[in-house]
Amino acid sequence: RDTLHHFIVHTPYSDTKVLGTSFNVSAYEDETTTAITLVSGKVEVYYQHEKCILKPGWQAVAKNKSGTLETWKVDVTDYVSWKDGMFEFNDMPLEQLVSQLSRWYDVDFFFANSKIRNFKFTGAIKRSNTLLFMLEFIEKTSNVHFKVNGNVIQIYEK
Repeated sequence: RDTLHHFIVHTPYSDTKVLGTSFNVSAYEDETTTAITLVSGKVEVYYQHEKCILKPGWQAVAKNKSGTLETWKVDVTDYVSWKDGMFEFNDMPLEQLVSQLSRWYDVDFFFANSKIRNFKFTGAIKRSNTLLFMLEFIEKTSNVHFKVNGNVIQIYEK
């Protein structure tokens, strides 16, 4: 711990100055947003010419294409459950859920139609499960079907 210097998380689109805290930064090249979620303490988020200070339970989202910074209250469990070896999702669109699975299992998902991208999911499941177990779990609890061909997975509506 270096008390003389601030701890700053730099991403291509935003900077987050840590002010004694527990937080999560989600910044992936293939996504159009950068999300900073505060669990406890305080962080200061800088995005282009905007700045905000987050309170626990709040999230700042920098929208990389529009250049805007938005904040709102969230359930932090959805954003930090990975530390406990879990996938947790609360009313999460399928598109966002498979984005997480894609990164974790190094596979590519393709949607047969755009309607199913917005199907919502709520649940929790261990990250230690196999990909096939995950897909079967989702199929049994939803109206989608997966067709696996190597590391490419097609998603269909049942």
